[in-house]
Amino acid sequence: MAILLSVICSTWLALLFKLFGNYKVQTFQAIVVNYIVCVICGSILDGTLPSTSVVSTSWFPVAAILGVLFISGFFAIGMTVKYFGVTVGSVVSKMSIALSVTAAFFLFGEQATALKILGILIAIAAVFLVSKKDEKITFNKNLLLIPAYVFLCSGIIEILINYAQLSLLQESEFNLFNISLFGIAGLIGFVILAGGLISGKLSFTLRDLIGGILLGIPNYFSIYFLLKALAMPDWNSSMVYPIVNVSIISLSALLAWMFLNEKISRLNTIGIGLSLLAIFLITYGA
Repeated sequence: MAILLSVICSTWLALLFKLFGNYKVQTFQAIVVNYIVCVICGSILDGTLPSTSVVSTSWFPVAAILGVLFISGFFAIGMTVKYFGVTVGSVVSKMSIALSVTAAFFLFGEQATALKILGILIAIAAVFLVSKKDEKITFNKNLLLIPAYVFLCSGIIEILINYAQLSLLQESEFNLFNISLFGIAGLIGFVILAGGLISGKLSFTLRDLIGGILLGIPNYFSIYFLLKALAMPDWNSSMVYPIVNVSIISLSALLAWMFLNEKISRLNTIGIGLSLLAIFLITYGA
């Protein structure tokens, strides 16, 4: 159930980003509001506001690094989409499973069976095929470090979340951990936004506020339920991350086709079919 809820929340995020352009919501401004909403969500669930005592916890340095990676990764994804297109942006962010699964096998000692490895390879192919759109992809050699950073950043985020869940966190601390990482990301974003508003380079509208609120609630729970999924007995990150990533990208494509009139090509359909096969192999190959 935790995996399903994480996928649903993350898919909602993907669809919201698609709708932002239609409703003239400024993505960066909405992202900053979203982080503030995430902190509020966590505080309500935890029943208390975070205090400075979290700085002394063993997991705070990891939460701080994740906060920086969250906001910097957002910038990098935006620039990747701008200079390389939506396909490249989608693929490099979801291909992070190659890094997180490798770390699961070699750093965290998770079991690698033949069926699981086959399922992971099929999942990687499915991510590429489902993301493939009829757009012209240009490769500016001078800017290749940007999508490379997205790939590394996404992978490191998944690895650090897994490490925190395995080695540092008690389940009762999931909310506080989330509050901390979102709070740091929000603080960085707020400083940048405030500077932009003061200088006149950025603006802020009611639509940005509403977009950020709608984004923040599922964003918080996407990470909360991901931690819950990683903590499930008999499940591990080499199973959870591939299943979550291919499910998000496939479900997003299907819902965009059903409700946003986006086209699904033959390759996209093959990719969705492969994603189902990958989920089966990874689940039963453990």
